[in-house]
Amino acid sequence: MAEIPQFLRLEPFELPHDTLSACAYLFFTPKTLAAGFQAGCTPDEIENYLQSHKRETVEDKISDTIQGRHSVIFHAVKRNLLDIVELLLEYGADPCAKDPNNIPLLAATIMWTKWTYKNADKMVALLLSYGADPRCVPENMWSTYIQMPTADHNKDSSLHASATWVKKQHAYDTMHRKRPLVLSFAGLSGHGKTELATSLGSLLGTDICNVDMSKMQTVMSLFGAAAPYQGYLDGSPLNNYLASHEGQRCVIFLDEFDKTQQEVRESLLTILDTGIGMDLRWNTVLDVTKSIWVLASNKGDDLISKFYDKNLKGKSDSDKRHVSIKPLQHELYKLFIDAYTPAVTGRISSFLPFFPFSRDEAAVINHKFLRTLGDNVVLPIDLHSRLPRPVGHIRLLLLRDGDLCKFLAEDYIRDLGARSIQNRVDGLADELFMLYKDSKEEITEATNSGPHIKYTLQLHPVADTFEAAIREDGTTFIPSD
Repeated sequence: MAEIPQFLRLEPFELPHDTLSACAYLFFTPKTLAAGFQAGCTPDEIENYLQSHKRETVEDKISDTIQGRHSVIFHAVKRNLLDIVELLLEYGADPCAKDPNNIPLLAATIMWTKWTYKNADKMVALLLSYGADPRCVPENMWSTYIQMPTADHNKDSSLHASATWVKKQHAYDTMHRKRPLVLSFAGLSGHGKTELATSLGSLLGTDICNVDMSKMQTVMSLFGAAAPYQGYLDGSPLNNYLASHEGQRCVIFLDEFDKTQQEVRESLLTILDTGIGMDLRWNTVLDVTKSIWVLASNKGDDLISKFYDKNLKGKSDSDKRHVSIKPLQHELYKLFIDAYTPAVTGRISSFLPFFPFSRDEAAVINHKFLRTLGDNVVLPIDLHSRLPRPVGHIRLLLLRDGDLCKFLAEDYIRDLGARSIQNRVDGLADELFMLYKDSKEEITEATNSGPHIKYTLQLHPVADTFEAAIREDGTTFIPSD
């Protein structure tokens, strides 16, 4: 880890005893907890220490500054322990805490990443969700990214599927309609259907039931055996999920909906229409009227691609917002009637087409995959775990990442979607690992105690074009200005 500047350093502390658990019988103090963070205590050890004291005692002291300097949440955030930071916030830790230099916790979280090499995206999101003031970062750097997406009453923009869903869900809740919300996610593979469904679950604070319908070739495989048939007590993933979420908001993602039997699709008619199901293990009625069903398929991908090429390709975001997709939704509706019968199609509340990526969108996905690669290789080398990590303690620098990701976006293949982008990044990862393997120095776990091994990924000019190249030791081809 690079040396953090003095104004961002945390004061060092030592545990009163050898372990944090040995301090549990002492009075709770934020200083002891901070020492536990600095000693590298595991999240379980931290949680056990907190739970060994009365909650009201912890809540009363958790936001106190230690010796007039930092509160303990600074120490947790610097370790990037997301679950523990959330636990501290639940105990009442102040997300707007400031250090002795009047630097807010949120700003310190972001600045630390320059020296710790840790991805703090989720930590920043967590602090914001608990009330951290974003205005400690200049507003013009983030304000455009938090504008609420709009859904025109007369047009359904391809860019605002989330707003369309929010509007429809609000209408359902307002009218107290006692039936599930059924959405059809249609389009080419690898263009975000699974990710959006998972995001719905996260937004609603619930887990998601993911069912691969290509493997559900009988009604029994989908819902399980009915009593008293053999194995009825085991139920099925879908049956058991619905039973455990009865009366609650929940999300069921039926992937590859077009690759199952018509008999299986028709077995869903009643539950999609009325929200009433059966727990076949006990033959009891289930109320799942608050459920959200997502039927995902590649059906209609040709229609969607042609519509995109004719009406959306090459247009700016502002121009795309004025393109109505209602004609496309109508064509999808007719296509689904022919493919799935009117009975099944009639249960679908809304069709959400997933379009091919623009170059800018592909660049954003490239950046995400490259960040994930960086997060993986920066972890310490570990040769003794059940799953060893022989490649680690690497700092992967992205030089001019905007231009780099736009260049890599040229490898996007529509028929493969995000998989083509992932394949390109995997190729760069292989190149990085080969450079790492060919290093002259022996790599051991002792390497973790030294400075990170630096590699730079950048564009290298070749003739009249460029290539993405990785170089060791942070050397560059192009001046970084």
